[in-house]
Amino acid sequence: MEPIANPPSKTPTQYWVVAVVIASLAVGIWAMLSFASTNSQQASSATSIDTPPSRLVILDPGMLEVLLELEATDAIVGRPDYTDDWPEISSLPTMGTGLTPNYEQIVRADPDLILTQGSRGSVMTNLQKIAPTRNLPWLTVAEVVEGIRSTGVLLGIPSKANTLAAALESGLADTTTPASPQVLVLLGAPTQGDPDLWYVKPHSIHGAALRAAGAHNAITTEYDGPPSISIEALLKIDPEMILILLSDTATTEAQLTEYGAFWDQFPMLKAKQKQQIGFMIGTTHFSTGPGVLEFKDALAHKIVSLKESSP
Repeated sequence: MEPIANPPSKTPTQYWVVAVVIASLAVGIWAMLSFASTNSQQASSATSIDTPPSRLVILDPGMLEVLLELEATDAIVGRPDYTDDWPEISSLPTMGTGLTPNYEQIVRADPDLILTQGSRGSVMTNLQKIAPTRNLPWLTVAEVVEGIRSTGVLLGIPSKANTLAAALESGLADTTTPASPQVLVLLGAPTQGDPDLWYVKPHSIHGAALRAAGAHNAITTEYDGPPSISIEALLKIDPEMILILLSDTATTEAQLTEYGAFWDQFPMLKAKQKQQIGFMIGTTHFSTGPGVLEFKDALAHKIVSLKESSP
């Protein structure tokens, strides 16, 4: 095999050119934000944020899913990242997310309303400079239900939104009993090289889906910070069942075998002894919109399936 040549080092002139290009881009984006801020401030006295928008940018997949369900997509001019699976809006440009918005794309879209969640600090300030912005809480069932209703008011379709909100609230009602199994739901499969255990929070909308599917969350405490636990914590919790969510629909049997082998090192776990460790593959499993009801149904089916197949 031929050795890989090291790339030639840049000269001081080349570094200066790169610096000038980066500075020019930064100045350009600042100028666009300043221009958008002026336009937004001039329009704010004439246009209320509660006026149904004609040019809407959405920075959250769950909110976009709500608008698709409400058949209220005509005003959308920009969609969030990670939403290529919906053909109805796939031709629209992506605008980033609430945490990492693409300001240049948003300015070009010229919105009169931005819907986001999770935007904080300077991110929220910059979005507000571009257009009136609503940052809606979107974690718990109560927050999502209220967010759907608020969105319906903004779009001038409160009745349809209230119906959808009620359906979501009813569909995620707790159905657990004292005899319900304790289930740990993991986001992604841990491996030998990446053993991090990312779990579904108890009070999140996915935690509600688990209870609606008839199971208790093995994680009983809400911790601050990222939803990740150590192997030591896993052994202490010792859940009856472990479900691993995978979003890649192209996951192969060979990959599932590899993921399953990770758990062979923990024969002391009840879930391993009872052969109640399962994988769930699907894009709706990560939905934070109405698709979470499909996830609930899939959860209920998988839980029953694993219990019935347990020796």
